Amino acid sequence: MFLVAAITGLFWYSDFLQEIFYDFSFLIIGYIEEHPLWGMAIFISLAAVSAMFSPFSSVPLVPAAIMVWGIALTSVFLLIGWLIGYVITYFIGYYAGYPVAKQFLPFDKIDYYKSRISKKSEFWFILLFRMAMPAEIPGYVLGIIRYDFWKYFFASLATELPFVIIVVYASEAFITRDILLFSGLALLGFMILAIMFYAFHKIKLERD
Repeated sequence: MFLVAAITGLFWYSDFLQEIFYDFSFLIIGYIEEHPLWGMAIFISLAAVSAMFSPFSSVPLVPAAIMVWGIALTSVFLLIGWLIGYVITYFIGYYAGYPVAKQFLPFDKIDYYKSRISKKSEFWFILLFRMAMPAEIPGYVLGIIRYDFWKYFFASLATELPFVIIVVYASEAFITRDILLFSGLALLGFMILAIMFYAFHKIKLERD
């Protein structure tokens, strides 16, 4: 969180970084305006990839997307992309299992959570698991253990919708340099993650 705040502050007070950002944004905007369907497809695809590989993030693209589509459509496209990514990880785990999933995650992580979560786990516990873990872990693990797909899907929807709202409105605050709103939303997102992480691991330890 502090790194994000430092980078954001540096951006707001650096003409050089702002110039790079706006050049990048206008390049994206120009492409989307000339190729609206391809632009939408690429944005959703990159959002899906970011849901499958947590080191990759589609968040830097959100400000440019807001400039083209506005808050509502950007939120919809971002949510669709993330959900597609989560669905793909689930089915990779479900149909391919360990041989493929271990190419994306360390084997010990898959084995660790697989031994502590069952296909009969309560929905609220899966909600905590889904929110507390890096994006890609729950999909592979829950697919491998054959957890009910629709419960997983709605858990993903319920956990990601708040973060879509936070990311989109924080991106708009980033564009408008509304430091109070940006800081408040960043803090809110960090607090939600911290609370869910603590709650999940506390309950998991009680169950072990």
